Amino acid sequence: MANIEGALKDRWYYTVELDKGRYTNGFSFKNIAPTRRVLEGVDVKGRSLLDISTMEGMFSILMSRRGGQVMATDSLDSTSRINLLKSVYGCRFDYIPNMPVKNFAEQMIALQASKSFVPDRPLTPTEVTPYGFDVVLSSGLIYHVLNPIDHLVTYRQLCKLGGLCIIESAVLLSDDIEMVHDWRGDSKAFGGNATWFVSTRALEVFLKACFFEPLAYAWVESSNYGDRKLARLAVVARAVEERPFSSDEHDIIKGSELYKNYDFKPLYPSAQIVGKVAQPVQINTENLLTASNMRGSAILNTKPMDIPEKYLTLSLDDA
Repeated sequence: MANIEGALKDRWYYTVELDKGRYTNGFSFKNIAPTRRVLEGVDVKGRSLLDISTMEGMFSILMSRRGGQVMATDSLDSTSRINLLKSVYGCRFDYIPNMPVKNFAEQMIALQASKSFVPDRPLTPTEVTPYGFDVVLSSGLIYHVLNPIDHLVTYRQLCKLGGLCIIESAVLLSDDIEMVHDWRGDSKAFGGNATWFVSTRALEVFLKACFFEPLAYAWVESSNYGDRKLARLAVVARAVEERPFSSDEHDIIKGSELYKNYDFKPLYPSAQIVGKVAQPVQINTENLLTASNMRGSAILNTKPMDIPEKYLTLSLDDA
């Protein structure tokens, strides 16, 4: 009880119920909602899941309660809070603090390479390779980093063929392939708490370049960026073995560095190591919008999701 009393006095990232009707002093950011909406449709039972930059572990707890085998990482150290929530919520999952995702991927793949060496095994993705993840989740991260595209490459390195990647971020609603900085003249859209806003079209294109097929998304409105519009968007994409560009897109970009840039090279050996899922991870997209067109103009023609109050908190009866 002493741990709970102390935790209730502290400032948290998430608003979490620690005792009946008693919640941590969290932010209840509305960007939590699209991530939860997408996750609700994913069948995580029995699947291996990676929760990147987990903070206090809201999504790790939700996925664990639904039968997922969760590995949570963060460049921060929230061990005491994670342990408290594991106890309160009766959940078990692995947690690695002080581990930026790039370091985690490099160390994991190096370890896997040493363990997976079998002279007579074909060097192709197989279902017996146990090292990748069926689902990779990155919520509220890529707009903070210096190189968002490198993060997409890393997520594909960690995701098994046929698995799913869920990415939530602040994005620029735009038809152009672009990134813009938070600092614009004398103003900052997020008050300096952001770096690059990737456009929705750029996110779509680079997901495809990294061997992800965008499937569906949910979004909520966000701050304006001068005369431009931002949103919080969560997109789910499937890890595939061929870049899923349309024939028209392929004709435009063939020969470009979207295909031949050397920064894509790590995808090939890592895909062979992490392997593929025995059965594709299932997702119900009934409550989501199709990701067949992620240009800003197309998204603005759709309705942002309503935000149920229950989505903004983690409650003891959440499943």
